[in-house]
Amino acid sequence: MGLDQYVYVNEELAFQLRKNYAVDEFFTNIFYRNPDNSNIEFNCREIEISKEDFELFKEKVLNFFSDSEVTRSILDTAREDVEYLFSENLELVRILEEAFSEEGNRVTYSNWW
Repeated sequence: MGLDQYVYVNEELAFQLRKNYAVDEFFTNIFYRNPDNSNIEFNCREIEISKEDFELFKEKVLNFFSDSEVTRSILDTAREDVEYLFSENLELVRILEEAFSEEGNRVTYSNWW
């Protein structure tokens, strides 16, 4: 068991992650921005990612090492794991960039705990 994560473009699987808690936290926060979701667990649910959400995510990924919270957690994480998560996040940015380069694409994120 663990955290499985999926990104879909027009209902086709575009990217899959596993146990990438920083990515999940980012999209979970987006889910809870909607007040209707305040009493709902974000698990096995889907949220639509807007271009604005993507731009915020991209900025966070590109500023990965300047985030003091991330830096503190890196100190407790093996270097290989940090490199893997960072490269995985960059790959997700690339995929989302491609998805949002075309008008009308529907991009969603879902997780499964």
